[in-house]
Amino acid sequence: MPRWPREAARDLARPAAPDDLLDAVAAAWTARRVVEGIAERLPAEPAMDRRGLRMEIVFQELRDRAPIAGYDRRLT
Repeated sequence: MPRWPREAARDLARPAAPDDLLDAVAAAWTARRVVEGIAERLPAEPAMDRRGLRMEIVFQELRDRAPIAGYDRRLT
């Protein structure tokens, strides 16, 4: 990967908007829960988009609730 001088990179980068920071925090929060094994996803078998990315919602495991029939709660 080529290395860019800091000044050139700064010229190309746009300032982060407040919603960009919120997006980054939400992504980090979700990634931590996936690593800790306390994340779930909907649907259990997500479809793929045209780029091969999973179309799913990942959220923190809900404790003390009845399982949904036919639904694998854990991320694998």
